Amino acid sequence: MARRGSTLLEMLVGVVVFAIGLLSLMAGSLMAARAMKESRSFTAATVAAQSTLDSLRAAGWDNIAGASGSYTAKGHAVSWTVSGTDPRKVLVVITRRTSPSLVMDSVMTYVSGTDVVR
Repeated sequence: MARRGSTLLEMLVGVVVFAIGLLSLMAGSLMAARAMKESRSFTAATVAAQSTLDSLRAAGWDNIAGASGSYTAKGHAVSWTVSGTDPRKVLVVITRRTSPSLVMDSVMTYVSGTDVVR
């Protein structure tokens, strides 16, 4: 006589295997979502830093001596300071919130008062 159908044990094993696969996919999706959120935050911080540096360069050599300031961009605290004489050191610090704590990213560059001849 040929067997037709499945036993209860076979069905339970199939459900367990399916559940393990589904949980693995969900965990992977959560990790990907967390990575995307962190990437968005880092990109916003990078854009804020670049924007600040561009604004200081556009202000001109004479106008940035000893300048400092701060503002908030997309929930990130941005502060900058200019020090030195020639070249001037420009430091931009962005403080952003990540899941467990605050992270400080910094960008430093030097701006010279002498023109480069090409």
